[in-house]
Amino acid sequence: KNTKYFIVPSELVKNQLVQGYNVDSSKIVIQYNKIDLSKYNSQNKNKAFLQALNLNPDKFYFLYVSTNFWLKGFFYLLEAFSIASKDSKFFEKAHLIAVGQDNIKKFQTKAKNIKLDHKVSFFGKRNDLENFYKSSDCFVYPSLYDSAGFVIEEALACGLPTIASKFAGYSELVEKSKAGVVIDPTNLKQFSKALLDFFYKKNDELELMSCNASNFMLQLNKLENEDIFGRFR
Repeated sequence: KNTKYFIVPSELVKNQLVQGYNVDSSKIVIQYNKIDLSKYNSQNKNKAFLQALNLNPDKFYFLYVSTNFWLKGFFYLLEAFSIASKDSKFFEKAHLIAVGQDNIKKFQTKAKNIKLDHKVSFFGKRNDLENFYKSSDCFVYPSLYDSAGFVIEEALACGLPTIASKFAGYSELVEKSKAGVVIDPTNLKQFSKALLDFFYKKNDELELMSCNASNFMLQLNKLENEDIFGRFR
């Protein structure tokens, strides 16, 4: 009760404070983290990078990035991808790229067990994530919990249409930017439908989402941080 204000990174955390701890919402201020737009931007988007990784540039690439595949819902993504792959065209053209975690044996085994091993490429930890963002077609982030999903900001800044989990902080940015959808990753029917919807979107629809994403992040990054301390003095 004596706390004058709360600074939180996302709507998700704000709602948790309001609903779980009865905090007065007027005391809560959201401060989004800013990212390096000189690195994460929509310039030079192409699939030449994928060719250098021996990936076919004619495929439709879904990108997943995380350092914690367990918590960030990768198993759910594999299951949803398997369901979507019952569609013959999706099975032929869609491919999943997973980046960020080196210990992937269990996930590779899972992919093999559901006959997706040839549909998923693992690249471990990388220091060139921007190249993956700029050469993929859709970013997928099925996190089971995340107070602030930095990778969502990075993907949007690179102009990447996004499917985000409702359990992830910054998922509201996907909705606000009109650059994708927010889903429940544990609902495999809904999840697989979202994968198919993006796969079958027309190029101009994806291009509009891409423009919305990058423009939104440019504007968000221009916003000056509020003088929070002055507000509550």
